[in-house]
This record gives sequence, structure tokens and C-alpha cells, in this order.
Amino acid sequence: MTVKISSFIREVEPPSDADLLASIRVKRDPLLAASDWTQMSDSPLSAEDKAAWAVYRQALRDITEAKDLSAVVWPDPPA
Repeated sequence: MTVKISSFIREVEPPSDADLLASIRVKRDPLLAASDWTQMSDSPLSAEDKAAWAVYRQALRDITEAKDLSAVVWPDPPA
């Protein structure tokens, strides 16, 4: 038995900026939530470590301002 299979090419629209922002926020928001404790007044972190986490968290918030939303560079959390 012979089965004929046809192939096709379909052009896919690139995601819109709104779609990209939504997917960025889906990843970013849990990272911010998971690091909330670092900024609490009763956090066991030193002032230096707390400041490093504050810089990281600000970088996460600023990520939605990237010029190319399809090539976002995610910051690394402090060690």
C-alpha cells in the first residue's frame, strides 16, 4: 500500500511585544516573590548581601524595559 503524504510550510507570526512581556513576567514574578525575604527588616542577611539582592531585584524589575524583548538577558542572583 502506498500512502501519499504532502508537506507544507506555514509561516508563523513572531510573538507581539505584549506576548513577550507576558511571558517575561511569568518567569520574573516568581523570582521576585522568591527573593522578597531578602529585603525584610528581619532578614538574616548582612547589609552588603541585602544590597546585592536589592540590585538583583531591580534588574528583574527593569527587564521589561529591554530594547529587544525576544533576547532578554536574565540577571544572576547573588551568590
